[in-house]
Amino acid sequence: MGTPRLLAAKFCALPVALLAGCGGVDSVPNPAEQEAGEEVVIDRYCAYGAESRAQLQGCKDHVSLADISDRDTNAARFALYELNDCLADAGPFCTRAAK
Repeated sequence: MGTPRLLAAKFCALPVALLAGCGGVDSVPNPAEQEAGEEVVIDRYCAYGAESRAQLQGCKDHVSLADISDRDTNAARFALYELNDCLADAGPFCTRAAK
């Protein structure tokens, strides 16, 4: 009976050791970092298409990360860093967000 427990302990420790050795445990964002990252994505999304400051703020007030993830648009791709340039459908706030 001792051998299966020893094997189980080794296999259970392996993922923890791998994560610790690769920085995986430390690289998990804390909630504040995650929220800041989500805010950047939302800012980029809204900046891509907004034509006015009011439109920009209205977008930031109601758009969520889930909304962006569900969309297949240039704005969503820009927000998620899959697109780095402001294309013809971008508004005037896009160039600042692209920097």
